[in-house]
Amino acid sequence: MHCVPWRYLPLFLGLTLANCQSPPSGENQTNKNIKEIRLGLVSSLTGRHAVYGVSMKQGLSLALTEYHREKPDKYIKVVPVDDQSTSAGALWAAERIASKEKVHLFVAGLSSDTAAAVAPLAERAQIPMITPSATHANITSYGSRIFRTCFRNETQARVIATLATEKLKKTKLAILKDVGSEYSIGLAKTFRAAIEKAGHKIVAEEVYASADKNFSKQLSVIKEAKPEAVYIPGYHQDLAKIFADANKIGLETIYLGADGWAAPQLWTQGLATTKESYFTSHFHPEEPKPAITNFVKAYRLKFNEIPDAFAALGYDTGQLIISAVKAIPNTDLNDGRAALIQALSSLGAHQGVTGIINYSEQASHEKSTAVIRVSDGKPQFHWRSRH
Repeated sequence: MHCVPWRYLPLFLGLTLANCQSPPSGENQTNKNIKEIRLGLVSSLTGRHAVYGVSMKQGLSLALTEYHREKPDKYIKVVPVDDQSTSAGALWAAERIASKEKVHLFVAGLSSDTAAAVAPLAERAQIPMITPSATHANITSYGSRIFRTCFRNETQARVIATLATEKLKKTKLAILKDVGSEYSIGLAKTFRAAIEKAGHKIVAEEVYASADKNFSKQLSVIKEAKPEAVYIPGYHQDLAKIFADANKIGLETIYLGADGWAAPQLWTQGLATTKESYFTSHFHPEEPKPAITNFVKAYRLKFNEIPDAFAALGYDTGQLIISAVKAIPNTDLNDGRAALIQALSSLGAHQGVTGIINYSEQASHEKSTAVIRVSDGKPQFHWRSRH
């Protein structure tokens, strides 16, 4: 038995436990004529982003369960690994299952940071990788084997900036961003550029760190600038504390946000603001489309809860993988990784529950974005962009 360095022990334990779990896709196939595709799922099942990672895993599981119910001639086995919401954890876990489990495909990178850690490895190892939810524009630039299901930061930041200036008619805006997050920094940069291009003004731009426990100083500076709206591209843990401190100092404004706001816990546990707010997202369960209604019904039946945006992204990722797997002749599976890369690259536009996805146009991909309006502390579907 190889010794595990003490600093990697939590990761080792997380990986061991994850690999002992049953695949989320259903019972193992026993027919020897069935070809097996091994999918390495590197996701945040514990840690800061676990609320998103668990939902994404469940959405993927639902898609694969539906697929295996048809008793196909190719079985997709999931090898789930917990990256503990860290870049180091994601890289270590991906290296481990790439060599030990001989996976044909990665679904990895719940956040932009963890996706950026795994993508270079996937490209070097010639393993196709799909990130369901990493929105940073550079993720797919690591190579032709890297694919993305979600929209990019540039897309959602421009959509919310357009909402602020054209629909809400706001001309003085502020930004509060996480200085330690590439996700938050990138969104803030694009938002500022879009606001200034429209001829309007960013009257204040403050920063925070995810470890901060008090945000009153930054919020007081923003309050003094008297903005008509504040853009906060962050994650739900920080937002709960930010909104609480904003209420304490009496900051009266409209809040704007990004897909990090899409964690149900922020809204169901009364942690968010009751003030008028808008944020961009991939999905809302009440968007009036038959495909979404059917997905919500199936998800509730399997997990006894309403799906969030990350569950929807996991489901769409699963559907696209299934389409690629179905397109591969069994005779080509001797080199499963190469066959999957070719199949994924050749997929046409897919109408998913999160919008139209086209892996073959990853470099210039623009995807529609849902805008969610918060009224009395409840997120409601508002509209969807036309991209």
